[in-house]
Amino acid sequence: MSVARATGEVILSVEGVSLAFGGVRALWPVYLLAAVGSAFGAFDGPARQSLIPNLVPREHLANAIALNTIMFQVASVVGPAVGGIVIGSLGLAWAYAINALSFLCVIAALFAIRSGFMKSCVLHDDGREQVAGFHMAGDLLGLDAIGSGTHTCDTIALEDSEVCEIPFPYLEQLSRELPSLQQQLHRIMSREIVRDYGVMLLLGSMSAEERLAAFLLNLSQRFAARGYSPSEFRLRMTREEMGSYLGLKLETVSRTLSAFQERGLLGVRQKQVRILDAPGLKAVLDQKR
Repeated sequence: MSVARATGEVILSVEGVSLAFGGVRALWPVYLLAAVGSAFGAFDGPARQSLIPNLVPREHLANAIALNTIMFQVASVVGPAVGGIVIGSLGLAWAYAINALSFLCVIAALFAIRSGFMKSCVLHDDGREQVAGFHMAGDLLGLDAIGSGTHTCDTIALEDSEVCEIPFPYLEQLSRELPSLQQQLHRIMSREIVRDYGVMLLLGSMSAEERLAAFLLNLSQRFAARGYSPSEFRLRMTREEMGSYLGLKLETVSRTLSAFQERGLLGVRQKQVRILDAPGLKAVLDQKR
């Protein structure tokens, strides 16, 4: 929602620049700009508020909500004041132009998944797609752009999803006010580093059966951490996408799933998976140790 709002505000501000430079020949464009801008704001505020409980421990939730409200109120007062100074000194057109540029900060942002399931992937020069990861509600995307300002992966929704954009400068400022939020961000970054090590181990030294077992057990743990069943879940990705992530061919993924089913480890019905023997699935990982 915040991404949509920022994009919409850029478009509205650019339109405002054209109206200010070209002159207003009719009032309906002005009314339309005001109505659409208000609609974006009405949806964006609650979306930002609803994101706070996912980022702050419960004991600091009241302070975080209060701080967010104060910042919103301050912005509501300071923003128009600054806008008036810019209009008075530079003119209306330049005020719209500066406003449009300010919303481009969405580029330097993190993205929190509120609901849904996504994949991140890299496109090779020859057109092949390499899946780099799968993400679900509660995951934070965009950490790869903090250092360089450029995202190395594309992220694609595998089902209906909701994402909240968090401008990184805003998050940094909030982190300085709330040390617990900064600690949470450090934990998230640490988790990403551990996950990258896990993927390297997965692709470097495991057999096809070990890779698939590790993948399914990891999904089980992630679903359990979010309050879902750890033993029965739906695979949002295709077999081909699983293979791309695990470094396996489509036929190998299908054959290994069938082998697990024949051994009574899994129950598979299209994309619905049921783990029948979790200890047995873990034993697949331990067989070479």
